[in-house]
Amino acid sequence: VVIDPGEIITALSFTDGNNGWASTAAGKILKTTNGGLNWLNTGAPVNTYLNNVKFSSGSNGYAYGKNGVLMITSNGGVNWSLLTLPLNSEIFTAEVSGNYIYASTINGIVLKSSTSGSSWVNLIYPSNVKPDLFGLKVVSANTFYSAGEGGSFRRTTNGGLNFTYHDNPSWSDIKKLYFYDSAVGWALGSKNNI
Repeated sequence: VVIDPGEIITALSFTDGNNGWASTAAGKILKTTNGGLNWLNTGAPVNTYLNNVKFSSGSNGYAYGKNGVLMITSNGGVNWSLLTLPLNSEIFTAEVSGNYIYASTINGIVLKSSTSGSSWVNLIYPSNVKPDLFGLKVVSANTFYSAGEGGSFRRTTNGGLNFTYHDNPSWSDIKKLYFYDSAVGWALGSKNNI
């Protein structure tokens, strides 16, 4: 499947065998409705590197990347709303669930919105070391895990008011988090360890 010669695809998200979206290094969001045979540019309102695009349905999706870019759509990418965050650092990962939005970034910062992005709270983890957070997984409205540089791994069960630190025996950077349910999950490290 050819999208555009020279286009660097950073992520793919499919909701079924036909409908999918691709984010690019140039800030484009491309859409296919025929399983990837043809792709159309949705006209995303940015031109900065996008780390990921995620769709939970044919209508609801979001994308994020460098320079504090986080945008959402509720109509399949026809229109994108660029959210205003309180910082312009790279968004490594984000999770959207209803009105709640969580975004992880540099220096151990997790941003939280309970108002669909109209206001934000900086959830600060009390530590002298402020690792970049590459992994974030929300498992309920108040429980989420975040992980990143140096094997940092933390959890909150009260929406970010308090965090508990969990040991990581490999001490390698954690790049991604995946959870089966609120208690069973996996962390993917930078040294190909799980």
